[in-house]
Amino acid sequence: MIRKILLFIAFLPLMASAQEDAYCGEHAFDGVHKNEVQGYATLGENTKFKTFVALSGTYTRHLTEFLDMQGSLTYQSGNKHFGVAAEGRYRMPIGRANLYATARFLFNRYGAYEQNETNYNFGLSWEARYWDIRVGVYQTTFSGYGSSYTEPISMQFGIAGYIRPRENKWNVGFFFRNFDDFYYEHWNINWGFAWKARLSQRINLFGQIDVRPAGSMSQIASKYESHLKIGLKYVW
Repeated sequence: MIRKILLFIAFLPLMASAQEDAYCGEHAFDGVHKNEVQGYATLGENTKFKTFVALSGTYTRHLTEFLDMQGSLTYQSGNKHFGVAAEGRYRMPIGRANLYATARFLFNRYGAYEQNETNYNFGLSWEARYWDIRVGVYQTTFSGYGSSYTEPISMQFGIAGYIRPRENKWNVGFFFRNFDDFYYEHWNINWGFAWKARLSQRINLFGQIDVRPAGSMSQIASKYESHLKIGLKYVW
């Protein structure tokens, strides 16, 4: 009986699924719902294109209790940004926490600049009840106008904290990191707040507000871009 109670407590966080890219958690397969789909809208503003709107969607398939695959799309007005990503993730439970090993491919097309961007990323994420941390490496190749350039391998990093344990029906947290859903940003830190609310056992509401500075590693540098994201996630 004690073992069953401990197993139930360990699986509570998995019932409060939220968006990975908003850094509210990369929750594991709950044993029932093998499919997840999420859609969200982003209202943004930057110094180049002023106000813009983006629509994004993600589908996740849990192949086993520990392995899942994910595909994502986004389209942004203004600079005509189109992005597509594919990801594979393996979960290793350690106590009440989870360690994830993730391999990701990201392709971006920037129509306003007639430029393509290709990213390869490998990372490790540690997910606990009150905080997350992610470290990894990625490499970016730019191509356009008949030429291409591959940047040196760069470091990926991010950390997040929450005011309530992850298994609660609602939560609010903060984060800072050098990446987001469809970009990697070297040493510029994207920071902000994220929230989530479980509307039912199948539907979650999530959101994020963040600021992306123009200066490298300086939070007092001028702002380059800010975003407000709101979306829904459905599992079946």
